[in-house]
Amino acid sequence: MIKFIHTSDWHLGRTLHGHELLDLQRLCVERIAHAALGAGIDALVIAGDIFDRSVPAAGALTLFSDFLEHFAASGVRLIVIPGNHDSAERLAFLSPLMKRNGIHVIGDVPSPPIVIEKEGLSVNFFCLPYIFDEAKGGRLSGEIESLRAAIDDDAINVLVAHLYTAGGITSDSERFSGASGGVPPELFESFDYTALGHLHRPQRITERVRYCGSIFPYSVAEADHEKSMTLVEISDKENISITPIPLVCDRPITRLSGSFADFCDATFAADHADDFVEVTLTDVTLVENPADVIRRRFPWLLSVRQRIAETGDVGMQNFDRVSPRDVFAVFYETVNGEAPDDKVTESFLDTFAQVNQ
Repeated sequence: MIKFIHTSDWHLGRTLHGHELLDLQRLCVERIAHAALGAGIDALVIAGDIFDRSVPAAGALTLFSDFLEHFAASGVRLIVIPGNHDSAERLAFLSPLMKRNGIHVIGDVPSPPIVIEKEGLSVNFFCLPYIFDEAKGGRLSGEIESLRAAIDDDAINVLVAHLYTAGGITSDSERFSGASGGVPPELFESFDYTALGHLHRPQRITERVRYCGSIFPYSVAEADHEKSMTLVEISDKENISITPIPLVCDRPITRLSGSFADFCDATFAADHADDFVEVTLTDVTLVENPADVIRRRFPWLLSVRQRIAETGDVGMQNFDRVSPRDVFAVFYETVNGEAPDDKVTESFLDTFAQVNQ
């Protein structure tokens, strides 16, 4: 039997509404390493978006470097492709040296498959990094067809790709560009398993085509996601077991609603004081600058929404009580689909003050 774990969308270095996530991401990565080595796997797959930016912050680089050092010592093969948030060139830096230590970073297409052989089984890992090629919409399908042509029918064939396939359920924290979108799932039928990255919600497209999802909830819209990685156990072509392994989130995202008075009550939602929280106020009039007060009880506050503003029931008699901060928050959320973080809000207020001097 050959076993591997499929993960993707680590987004190391990402922030959430201005909150640094690196310490929480470190815990996630440590859990992945512990579970992977404990499961006695032969390979770990990361299907893109290791980092959140093409030029990662120093802390994100250090975290991934520590992970690589730990994994190289284990003898388990590591298979990595870049996603749309990564720089393929930077990620593949020193790839020949890493390859000698069982770490395969595949940044180019086409590339020969990575082969793992054990107990008479042979598994070919075909890798397809994210393609930034808006001008050649057919290139992605063409690359998949080229990989299909190289399939060895006597071996197990696995595709590792970072793309959007038709039928996938998206989240608001994903970014789409280039040609890696809308791939028909039928193109994956020749592969025995397809390990996809790009979509943050864990989901099965077909029986053997799966997004494992991101390792952490990266937006309020992901609050209900059950984050996981996927264990794939292969005995032969007809016997492939696919098992999600839950990933614990040390600081979950929670949606809370109530009146401003509720949130001033020390007993209200006290068990969520250490969560990331999105607050919706149900007051019948606008509350001025509520975030400053609510943050004293909920230091990991992400945003405050006011239902009265969203329903458009703010009467003219209340207009003189509406602060520039609240007007901007409603406008920003209407345009962008999420509340502004503190940095954006303070930038607006500074500009507003300069204009009104």
